[in-house]
Amino acid sequence: CNANMNTLRVWGGGIYEPDIFYELCDKKGIMVWQDFMFSCSMYPSHSQFLHSIKKEVSYQINRLKSYACIILWCGNNEVASGWLKWGWREILPQSVWDDYEKIFHDIIPFICNKLDKSRFYWPSSPGHSLSIPNEDQIYGRGDNHYWGVWHEGKNVEAYCENIGRFMSEYGMQSLPSIVTIDTFVEKKYQKIDSDILNAHQKASFGTENLINYTKQYYRLNNDFRSNIILTQLFQAETIKFAVEAHRRGMPYCMGTLYWQFNDCWPGISWSSIDYSGFWKAIHYYARNFFRPILLSLYDQKDYIEVHVVNDMHKSLFARLELTSHNFDGDTIFQKSFNVKIKPFSSSLIERIKKTTLVGNNDHSKVYIRATISSEDKLLAFNDIFLEKAKFRDIKKPKYSYKLIIDND
Repeated sequence: CNANMNTLRVWGGGIYEPDIFYELCDKKGIMVWQDFMFSCSMYPSHSQFLHSIKKEVSYQINRLKSYACIILWCGNNEVASGWLKWGWREILPQSVWDDYEKIFHDIIPFICNKLDKSRFYWPSSPGHSLSIPNEDQIYGRGDNHYWGVWHEGKNVEAYCENIGRFMSEYGMQSLPSIVTIDTFVEKKYQKIDSDILNAHQKASFGTENLINYTKQYYRLNNDFRSNIILTQLFQAETIKFAVEAHRRGMPYCMGTLYWQFNDCWPGISWSSIDYSGFWKAIHYYARNFFRPILLSLYDQKDYIEVHVVNDMHKSLFARLELTSHNFDGDTIFQKSFNVKIKPFSSSLIERIKKTTLVGNNDHSKVYIRATISSEDKLLAFNDIFLEKAKFRDIKKPKYSYKLIIDND
């Protein structure tokens, strides 16, 4: 709630959460996409195993169906994708796929319909049909997992070219907090690619991939603690870019759930909250990019687009201010105007030339800011830079401060 999230997905490769999780989701108004615990593997359909599946699914539906937070039951995570795209069907007999159909298109939906008719059943995530599929995920139908950024090494900008109707998985890694790292790595072994940290990295080419991605935007150095922050900033900026692309796509895209919320052990991962419960930078960013009112600045080569997304079911009359500044704090450009924001909408409010915004100023020395306010209350804000962080000409700041102790 503090990060403005309204939905969590309980992933099929994890566990069924205890009752307190669902009780808190009910209390806080958090919706839950509930996978059954089947993920990334084919499953047999002999009588003994089917009996186990029936007991498990029936028990969990009866345990959880009274919670208002449950919005759908999902048969599995990526099992259909594994068969259709990962090469499994080329090496396994057709009977394995027949078993899949029996479990996820016959037995489980039958139990769901019998025990909880009011809720929707979705066979597999990602997926595009209630029927047995003959091809992997389709953009424009159902839900999508996009891993071109990360697994395929594509640039962050690829998120804008791969938008589905509901984005239920995509992500970027980062290191956990130094406090968490201190619990399992002695200081003398604390470096980003140490054997101990690599042992706590379960992506097949994880840390090397993370380093290469982060280096595209930031200057990594020999200071381990600052490198932790840089990986977290890169993760935050990456997911911010993706979420804004998805939300600008409303109503075509109506959901975006990044991978992943939390960790099951202390390690390098895609999470936004680490194993010790510390927020990574991305979780602070989420407070802004998941606001009900989103202000998104999108770089379109010679232009900057200003988009406003309104998730509320009411119109807003607001004041939008667009400014540009150099890093000394001087204002280069300023424009403000009144806007009416339609309910439950995504709107392109302004499209303005970069030359109008920054003139002849060096792009490495400026940034653009937008704010939107109503009745003197700030609704949303956003900044955009015209160069990657490592190319920005930012002077080293000098701080002066005074600390006062008052009542301990």
